[in-house]
Formats: sequence, structure tokens, C-alpha cells
Amino acid sequence: MGRDHWTTATNPLRHSDSVTSVAFSPDGRRLASAGMDKTLRLWNPDTGKQIGYPIVGHTDIVNSVAFSPDGHLLATASADHTARIWNGDTGAPIGVPLVGHAGEVTQALFSPDGNRLATASMDGTVRFWDTLNGHEIGAPSLAGGAGVIGIAFQADGSHVASVSADGAIQLWDAYTGLPVTAPLRKHQNSVTAVAFSPDGHRLVSGGRDGALQAWSLGGLSFDVEAIGWPTVGHLGAVTGVVLSGLRFTSGGADSTVRTWNFAGAPPIIDVKAPVTAVAFSPDGATIASLSGDLRFWDTGILEQGRTIPKLPPDVHGLVFGRTHFATASPDGTVQLWDSSNHDALPPPPRLTAGPISLFGSSTDGRGIVVLSDGTVFMWDGDSGRMEESPLLKNIPVPSNGKLTSIAVNPAGNMAVIGASDGTLHRINTQTGQTVGGAMVGHTDAVSSIAISHDGHTIVSGGDDRTVRLWDADTAEPIGTPLTGHTDAVTSVAFSPDGRLVVSGSPDGTLRLWPARASTADVCDKLTANMSKKQWREWVSPSIGYVDQCPGLPVAPD
Repeated sequence: MGRDHWTTATNPLRHSDSVTSVAFSPDGRRLASAGMDKTLRLWNPDTGKQIGYPIVGHTDIVNSVAFSPDGHLLATASADHTARIWNGDTGAPIGVPLVGHAGEVTQALFSPDGNRLATASMDGTVRFWDTLNGHEIGAPSLAGGAGVIGIAFQADGSHVASVSADGAIQLWDAYTGLPVTAPLRKHQNSVTAVAFSPDGHRLVSGGRDGALQAWSLGGLSFDVEAIGWPTVGHLGAVTGVVLSGLRFTSGGADSTVRTWNFAGAPPIIDVKAPVTAVAFSPDGATIASLSGDLRFWDTGILEQGRTIPKLPPDVHGLVFGRTHFATASPDGTVQLWDSSNHDALPPPPRLTAGPISLFGSSTDGRGIVVLSDGTVFMWDGDSGRMEESPLLKNIPVPSNGKLTSIAVNPAGNMAVIGASDGTLHRINTQTGQTVGGAMVGHTDAVSSIAISHDGHTIVSGGDDRTVRLWDADTAEPIGTPLTGHTDAVTSVAFSPDGRLVVSGSPDGTLRLWPARASTADVCDKLTANMSKKQWREWVSPSIGYVDQCPGLPVAPD
């Protein structure tokens, strides 16, 4: 007989009320679940069958469940102010309830060696217990009075991190229960999730405000420093964090899972083939890349979806419309595709009068193509048609270098061109006149340009292997060059909301970078500008203070 096959879509595993926590055994052969129905349940994940009867004992909601490292024990935490230890194979209770907390117990977690259990409570304490005899170890660790929402053990079991409702993160000696640092504060309100990196050198916390903060833990002295600014991406509370190497993954109440990198390094998609073009879908949920084939990637989890194989090797152009997208070759051959199912559609007629020397980008579902004779066409992503643009007849060739890249802003009144000498130039499309001076920064040819959908930010990629952000209104650089690619940056694109930039390179990777959020988005969430001291510490002591939110006061030093 074959193995039973089941899915949660057709046979969900059910409690009689909401499920609050789940955990797999280390060998993957059992699944434990806890619920608001006050029960603990064990399941066979291969068959979806419940193992035995619901396990009862708690008199209120069971908030968390965890297996011991060897899988033979289970621990639960409950709103009835107790934690309990159970047999991980049978669900039978072991010993008596662990009593001592004066409030709801929010989490119970085994140490990596399985000899200790840490519990967190809304009574503002963290307690440690001997798993062999159930006795409490030492005095309760006081977390400043605010309810403790979550805890995490360092990989070697030496320290525990706790996060609280007042926005504080506290590190404890797991053997003595004493604090090893002052409370760490970066979050604006409750901290809801915390995790250590496998090497124990980093910590990530997540808040109810959707922000994540990375921390660097310094050796025996345990000096702790925040790594950069809080990272905002989730639209609701962060509900969980998992770390792996230089990346961490977070889950949120907004029903999304997101992947991040430490220390400003961007998340990397390993395409394993030279990338010639990238683009975001209109909803920002998908990234498309050209690399001999056409691949689609989920922006949130960076996993590959469908691949359209065996495109002509010279296909270098890619543009997304509202319902379709188009690819093109330098000879003017265009292929139109259905965005909903990625099926190829009948190609439009070839309308260009000559070979294409350059593909550029626009932000309204159209691309730009420049013919070898200098004629500029607008290229529609929905129809695939290329039509000569009267607005772009006045684009000059840079006097100090060959035209190597081009983009047009949403209003159509400004083009940005890149040159082989590494400079960028803003051009008035009505007059063909240069606006302001050259934008200088790249040390080699500017190979790609894109403009954000609000028209205020420019991103450029260069043969110097850097990605650079610019203020489209002032032509000033934003921040420092973004480095990481090991070959030329051949394509860049903004997400529709302007928060992300994707870059592609012949080094075989896509990289995601944070772009500047709109001032309105940020200022709506603030009550004051940062202080001048904070500016020096968090931005740069060498950059003059800028009042980012006019109308808001400057916080005192």
C-alpha cells in the first residue's frame, strides 16, 4: 500500500478554538499544537492523524509549546500562570505544574542542552527551571516591571534574551539569572519577537510597529550595538524571526514573510547566469529577470516561481505593462506575454526603423529604446508596440562620452542619461537642454538608470560594480555607493512603492536594496525630527543636519 497523502487544505488539523502555537519535534515525526481551547495536541505530520486524545491539564489558554532538543520532552506556557512539562512521545504529564509566576506565562523554552527551561510572564519576570526535577533555579529575573512577551536562548545556552511590552530588550546570564546589559531600546512600542543568530554574535528583535532591529553582540564584554536603523517592512506586528548566517526571515501579522540581510548587505538572489535586465511587476509582488531565460521571483520570500526557458540569446529588453509584459531583441523583434499566466501572445509587428542600440526605462508601463541612428522610441508594455516619441527627439549625446543608458520620469518632462565617462545628466525633454551640472560619482560607464514612480529619486548602476541613489530634484547623491556586485550592474529598477531597488549583473545575481522612503510616509509616523546628536550618530557627523519633516520640532540632544 502506498503512503497516505494529505494536505491541510483538504484535511486541516483542528482544535476546538484558535491555535496559538505549533512546534515540530527535532526528528520531524511529531507535530505539537497548543490552543485557546486549553489543550495540547500531538499529530503525525505524515498522515495528519492526531496521536492519542487532546492533552488536558491547563485551566486557561495555552500560549506556547516547545520540544526539548532530544524530542523526549514538551513544555507549555499558559495564561493560568503556570508552565508544564510533558512526555514528548505520549503527552503524559511529567511532575507537577511549574508554579511561581504571578501573571500569564507567555512562553516556555528549553535550553540547547535540554537541562533548563526558561519561562516568560506578563508579571515582568523570566524564571529558570531544572527540567530533571522541576525546581526553580535561583531567583526570578526582573525585566523592569513590564510584561515579558518572548524569550530566546543563545546557541551555546549561556544567555537568554527577553522582550517586553514596554519596548525593552534584556539580556540575561542563563545560569545566574542576572542581567548582563542595561535594557536595549530602539523600538517605539512593544517588542513581540526575538532570535539569536546561530553563531551567537547577532540578535534580531521585531516590534508591534512592524519594525525589525538587528544588534551586534560583542565578545566576552557583551557590548551590544544596534546595527543601523530599524528596518520597516511589515504592515503589522512582527510575529516571529529566524536567523541563518547573514540573513534573517521575519513573519508578520500582515500575513507576509520577508527575508533581510545584516549590516546593510542586500538580500541576494543567485540566478547563476548573467543578468541583462530586471523589472518589477506593477503590484511589486514579482521581480522578473532576463538571463538567457525569463525568470520570476517572489519579492517577499525571494523564491523562484515560473521560468520561461530558451529565449533568444540576444533578448535584452524587458518592460512590464498593466496586464502584459514585453521582451525585445536589438533587431527590434518583440515578444508579448500575458502577465497572469506568462503565456506568449502573438507578437506585434516590428515597427523600428533600424537596430536598437540601447534599452532604457520609464515608470508608466513603458520602456525606451534608442536606435543606432539616435531615434528614440517609447515601448508599450501592454501592446508591445514601439512608437517614435516626439518628447524625446531632443535628447543630446553627452559631449564627454557615449550615451550608455537612459530613463524618463513619470511626467515625461525630464530624462536622465548616463555616459561612458561615468556621469549622469538631467535633460529637459521639451528643450533638450541640460538641467544643472553633471552628476558625478561612478568611476566607469553608467550602464543602467531608473527613476522612482514619484519622480524624486534616481538609481544608477555602473560598470564600476556600484549602485547609486540620487536626488532627482537636486542631483545630489543619497548616501554612499551600494556595493556587493562583482561585475558591472547592467540593470536597475524601482519597486512601484519606491521602497526597494533591484539590480542585476553578469555576476549571476540579483540584489535588493532599500531605497529612500517618501518623506510623507516617514513624517506621518513621527512626532519630532531626530536631534542633532542623533543625526551625528545615526546618519553621519560629516553631513550637515537636514530637517526632514518641516513643521515637526527638532528633538533636544
